[in-house]
Amino acid sequence: MDVAKKLRGDKSAPHYIIKERYNKTKIIAKVSKTGTCEEIHKRKETIQKYEDEDLLQSLFDFVEESERGDALSFGVDIIWVDNYNEEVPRILQKIRSS
Repeated sequence: MDVAKKLRGDKSAPHYIIKERYNKTKIIAKVSKTGTCEEIHKRKETIQKYEDEDLLQSLFDFVEESERGDALSFGVDIIWVDNYNEEVPRILQKIRSS
């Protein structure tokens, strides 16, 4: 992608990737499945401590913006979706019809 962008020579992003947004519930579930019982318990406590605050959402927003910046540096933009099964078919339909 980097070579293609250099050859193209412009700043546009004609390529796209569809990624699912980070989801607090899914992250907590993944964190809860790895490590020793003690490690899992500590992680759950830490996440639950900040669960009602905006800290996790701010972190997710920061990570998504960082990933978008990285992707754009290769000439790829990210289309963020909340649910692949619901949103991707609609996006692809829009692309087909345009």
